[in-house]
Amino acid sequence: VWGAKGGNFDSNSLGGNGGYTKGEITLEKGSELYVFVGGKGTATSSSEIKGGYNGGGNSSYFGGSGGGATDIRTVNGLWNDKASLQSRIIVAAGGGGANGRQSSTLIGNGGYGGGLLGGDGTYTDNTYNGKGGSNIATNNSCTATTSGTATSGALGIGGNAGYYNTSYGAGAGGGGYYGGGGGCDRYGAGGGGSSYYGTLKNPLTISGNSSMPTFDGSSTMIGNSDNGYAKISYISSVNSNTTK
Repeated sequence: VWGAKGGNFDSNSLGGNGGYTKGEITLEKGSELYVFVGGKGTATSSSEIKGGYNGGGNSSYFGGSGGGATDIRTVNGLWNDKASLQSRIIVAAGGGGANGRQSSTLIGNGGYGGGLLGGDGTYTDNTYNGKGGSNIATNNSCTATTSGTATSGALGIGGNAGYYNTSYGAGAGGGGYYGGGGGCDRYGAGGGGSSYYGTLKNPLTISGNSSMPTFDGSSTMIGNSDNGYAKISYISSVNSNTTK
């Protein structure tokens, strides 16, 4: 699974790329899996910019919203249903959104989607940035004073961004096992979410700032800069009622 990219402000202030996770599981015949694919974050002039589907945090006033995670679950429901979230067997984190900077010198890129730990937003003064998600609940929003209230990430959900005024906003957190935190003011960028592989066999997770397979496996890329993606391969075992 590949998580989605956080929202860009422009060609300089960029959302974080999504992470990658894979693993193997043995299932009984008839088992049902539910796939939730993350959506890219965006940045517009709106007073509320919705995060990418499946957990990207919301932003406002040109701040980048968070990218959504991609995950596979054993319990169906709305993407933010607690029981469904708690049934996830694999998660690839979304990236944090870029800041809605006031000038060309105030660049703040969103944190990459984890690995087991998401990347922090990258504005020079880190008090404005959201922090990356981990695999435990944590207070990971920015700490600077902000006109709009930034929030921390939570289970499956990236934190919302603060804002400076109706012209400039911060970046929001990416979705993940736990979401990244929201940024403050017009400077802060959102943190990336964390990935997860639970008890899967032969697991591998790669952060969105590192080389990972492309969707078709024919090449590599540095993080996922698009919507999320999921791919399932299976082998039917012989003389057994299980499928791997």
